[in-house]
Amino acid sequence: MDLQVSKYQQLLFKRTNETLTRWSKEKKVLGKDLYRFLHSIKGTAASIELPEWSEVANGLLENMDEDDSSYWEIEDVTTLLSSIIDLSNEQQNDILCPSLDKEILFEGEKDKLVLLIEDDISMLTVLKSALEEAGLMVLVAMDAEKGINIFYDQKPDCVIIDYYLPEQDGLDVLTTIQEKANTFFIPIVMISGDQSKKTRIKGFESGADDFIVKPFDLDEFVVRVKRQLQRKDLIDCAVLLDELTGAYNRKFLNLEIEREIYEYTRSNVSFTIAMLDLDHFKNVNDTYGHAVGDEVLKKFVSFINEQKRQSDYLIRYGGEEFVLLLPRSKAKDGEQVVKRLLSGFSKEVFNSHGRSFSVTFSAGVVEVEGHDKCVNHWMKLADDALYEAKRAGRNKVMISDSDNSKNLPASKPVHIAIIDDDEVVRELVGDHFTNLVIDTYDIDVCRFHSGSEFLNSPWSQQQGQYLIILDVMMPELDGFEVLQAIGCQYPESQFTVLMLTGRKSEKDIVRALELGADDYLTKPFGMGELEARVKRLLLRVIR
Repeated sequence: MDLQVSKYQQLLFKRTNETLTRWSKEKKVLGKDLYRFLHSIKGTAASIELPEWSEVANGLLENMDEDDSSYWEIEDVTTLLSSIIDLSNEQQNDILCPSLDKEILFEGEKDKLVLLIEDDISMLTVLKSALEEAGLMVLVAMDAEKGINIFYDQKPDCVIIDYYLPEQDGLDVLTTIQEKANTFFIPIVMISGDQSKKTRIKGFESGADDFIVKPFDLDEFVVRVKRQLQRKDLIDCAVLLDELTGAYNRKFLNLEIEREIYEYTRSNVSFTIAMLDLDHFKNVNDTYGHAVGDEVLKKFVSFINEQKRQSDYLIRYGGEEFVLLLPRSKAKDGEQVVKRLLSGFSKEVFNSHGRSFSVTFSAGVVEVEGHDKCVNHWMKLADDALYEAKRAGRNKVMISDSDNSKNLPASKPVHIAIIDDDEVVRELVGDHFTNLVIDTYDIDVCRFHSGSEFLNSPWSQQQGQYLIILDVMMPELDGFEVLQAIGCQYPESQFTVLMLTGRKSEKDIVRALELGADDYLTKPFGMGELEARVKRLLLRVIR
């Protein structure tokens, strides 16, 4: 047995014993408390390799009422829970003490991301489940506005749009996102219950890559979506330029930096890496819109390419972050080049709806010298220097000090809150993400047993981005009430919420999405699945 898993099994056994002991002293148990107890076991046990516990709890819940306000005699409770008690007695004697892994490394986004825009909750849950079973990540939206926002925030690998949506229909969504989808070779699949030739032609004329008529076979649907993703992969592999800006992409960076290192080992002539990041770029997107943000990125690349030395290479590293490779350059030379570029670009003026603004960038510079360090080492030093430039007030260029970089404080805090009244879930999820490492981001994890504790905590009032993992069923304030309070008290851009629910209730899912949840996950879940969801959402948080 995995020793880490055994720790959480011990916690479940301990909590079960404590609850039963407390109930035996009280003599009577409120029906809704009994329901919540079994509901918690059902959702937690299967996630910690106790599937039989989950099955027993699920069977008992079928004959119970979530809102039962009557009191159960302790004898009846003991009879009802006899199978749970037997399992607890049998298994808790075989559990070993835990030994935790030290680190979970962030390796980037391996899973393909599909955006599903569908207002029919039954269809949405079925399609989401089928795609996830096929190994795909799925984010969902039930209306056009939410879908468009997710598209621009996440840049999915494929978009599935229902033809008929409330307020704006699927064609409106397609028209809005088509230019960027074409730029990034993102395939769009349209689905509809209307099988008329006119409707299908409209879909294709508007830019859909495929049109699937409901009802359809789920296996065929999944295959057709995966085929679109395979085509995108082939195109991505053949392209060395970033589709939006025209700068080189990361594939080119990997090839060119290897060539530069080879040249260094052959001729012993060093080169310089500069990491550039546009300052306050998120504010540009939030204030003027993503279309204006795209224009800023394109202008930045155009300006740098016009002003840089002919031998230098500009690469889009991700989002608003770029790498400038300067062959045959010392650090001081690179610093002077980048300072000149910064001075010129900061004078550029952008206009949007009668308002003008300018944009600066910060940069970190490192000279590559020595044969015993890998590429990641030098990229990390450049990123550390970039962080120092940001910390010093932005609009600056810093040269890496490899001796001091070891002592740099962790940069850019990202707060992860686990809000769940189930101690086992809090410990399981909290331990898993406490050791998460994402580049130079400082991951700050905190556990809360209730929504009230979170909302009243000074921890929730800090600066920085928050990712909230929130259980639906909790005493006092339930997850929906907490989600509503978060929406009222905090800026939407500061909080990203993943809801955990133990019920495949369409009503719960609809309510969570309507209140602003960014994703949901049904218990029981595997930690691998949760980790993949959290990493994907973190990409949005740390943009």
